[in-house]
Amino acid sequence: MIKKRAFTTLIILAIFMLGTFISLPYVEHTNTSTSLSDVVNLMSGGTISRFGFFALGISPFIMATIVMQLMTKASSRLNALQEQGVQGKTKIAQYTRILTLIMAVFTSVSLLNNSQMQNTVGIKVTANQSQKIELIFLLCVGALFTTYLAERINKKGIGQGGSVLVATGIFMSLPKNFIELFKHKNADNFAFYASAVIAAYVGILIICILASKKEYKFAIQSKSNATRIAAHQYPIKLLISSIMPVIAATTLIGLVSMIVTIFDINVNLNLLNRMSLYGMGIYVLLLIIFSYVFNTLQIDGDEISKSFDDGQLYFVGISNLDTAKFLKKTVLSITTIGTVVLCFIVIASFIVEIVAYKKIGANISLTGVSLLIIVGVVSEMIYQIQGLRKYKEVA
Repeated sequence: MIKKRAFTTLIILAIFMLGTFISLPYVEHTNTSTSLSDVVNLMSGGTISRFGFFALGISPFIMATIVMQLMTKASSRLNALQEQGVQGKTKIAQYTRILTLIMAVFTSVSLLNNSQMQNTVGIKVTANQSQKIELIFLLCVGALFTTYLAERINKKGIGQGGSVLVATGIFMSLPKNFIELFKHKNADNFAFYASAVIAAYVGILIICILASKKEYKFAIQSKSNATRIAAHQYPIKLLISSIMPVIAATTLIGLVSMIVTIFDINVNLNLLNRMSLYGMGIYVLLLIIFSYVFNTLQIDGDEISKSFDDGQLYFVGISNLDTAKFLKKTVLSITTIGTVVLCFIVIASFIVEIVAYKKIGANISLTGVSLLIIVGVVSEMIYQIQGLRKYKEVA
């Protein structure tokens, strides 16, 4: 089962990587970029910089998924639909696909009809109006096919499909960052600053790995069995909702910057530039907000308390009546610690980028966000493989 799933995942990733290099007609690459290029590129999983058939990448699907998750909790109708089991979840999945198509059309039209957006991603569109319709069709088909690939990974492969594709795109861009760094080897004190930058990234990577693996375990007991067993533990990860807050914050900044550019809104986009103090502050603030939102959605104290009652389980030292309260308080405490770690990773990587640019002129686009996404995805894949092995042993 594991080998088959691993092989399926590799085949899908090979198709995805091939699709990113299939060029589109009426598009010229200008090699120009702006401060928001990396944000927009990260949203797509590194595909928009190549602007091929899969240019939009997984970003329309990610935006649609985030919107649907928030709407499901905010809307009693959607929440009731989700609780209807497989049928309800299938319906929500259909809504997500429709929203994905809307997002894809909006992004395509915006890119092809706005020169500033084209400059942001480093392209120039030479198509007339009828040819632009052809391009919009191709981009939307590419986005929907990418969504299909993500769903196939979810069902037949290993890992969470959307995150796996984003991580793959980031991984493909890693060589470019090393080339960019060593392109400036004639800069003053290059050896010192290059070594410091590499050492800093290694340190950030280690922190990402430790943060992804860290979890807190709380002993639970059954009312029918008073003996506490070591295996009866309820684990809560330090990064409860994994990389979702990071992806959501990045997606929102990219979406806002697109809207501001498209509608020519009189807002200083430097406020969203992570290389500026304001941009860094806004990103950290969004990271904090989304961490609390997604962690609360991930662990619903009332729902878990109900399932504990049904299974006659309780936390050691905690009354059944206080289970929901205990979980909510625990999630709040762990979220605070996890958010501090996330913010440290993000700020530290931004500082490394600034140092690399200011001291040796290297415009590195490798962020702590990118490293965190890669580590998070690999951790989820390892966790799933371990689960499949246990299932195989039991079977």
